[in-house]
Amino acid sequence: MQIVPNVKKAITTKVIIVVGFIILIVGMGFYLNSIVDLGVFLAVFSELGIEINGPSVLWILTLITLTISTVMLVMSYVNLHNVSYTLYSDRLLYTPPGAVLLNKEPTQYPYSSISGITFKKQGALKPDLIQVALTGQKESYLNIPYIDNPTEAMANLQRIVDQWKAQYYAEFGHEYRMQNIMG
Repeated sequence: MQIVPNVKKAITTKVIIVVGFIILIVGMGFYLNSIVDLGVFLAVFSELGIEINGPSVLWILTLITLTISTVMLVMSYVNLHNVSYTLYSDRLLYTPPGAVLLNKEPTQYPYSSISGITFKKQGALKPDLIQVALTGQKESYLNIPYIDNPTEAMANLQRIVDQWKAQYYAEFGHEYRMQNIMG
């Protein structure tokens, strides 16, 4: 079974944040221009023989912000397409963002290292996520965000981990009893 984040949901959230950031930066620039007139700050450039006026600086600032934001969104989109959480019979395999671009190796978490699975409801701009508590690993939690039907995915993950643990303890109990009988 494989759990894959909903890329459209993730990108939509990020676009809303980026558009808000762009509006904030550009709005602050226009507000500053209307209150103080950016010509005061540009006097230094005129001393160097460079003629720049306030509105052109605002448009340059807007273009730079749009370019950086677009690059960040495209990188996020490409990275999120590679994220996956694959459930095997004995382990969870996490393929991190940028695994293809940055040659990051997928991380394996054996079910024996999973101590709990919870659902965390976040705020308006933060995604709801499944939080997997880990023991004996570098990380103490593995967060699984942007999942469609996270409660259903959490229940499926919990069921698979419970089945593995039941089988593991049954095999351990069987081996223990066999050792006692054999003496």
